[in-house]
Amino acid sequence: MAFEFRRKSNLQDNFERMATETLTDVILEYYDVDSLSDLSEEQVAEISAAHSEEDDTYISMAYNNILESI
Repeated sequence: MAFEFRRKSNLQDNFERMATETLTDVILEYYDVDSLSDLSEEQVAEISAAHSEEDDTYISMAYNNILESI
């Protein structure tokens, strides 16, 4: 019987959650705001531009999660 990684989706969910939490912290610190809802339209546009240039799957998913939450 060949090895099968049955909890792969759990690990992927954790990666996405960790990436979203970390990127949120970085954004809040960079823009010196307490909440994502405190971001200006210009700042959200900058984040959106960074998202469009991102190659990493999990970081791109994090950007998407953040932009959807604003």
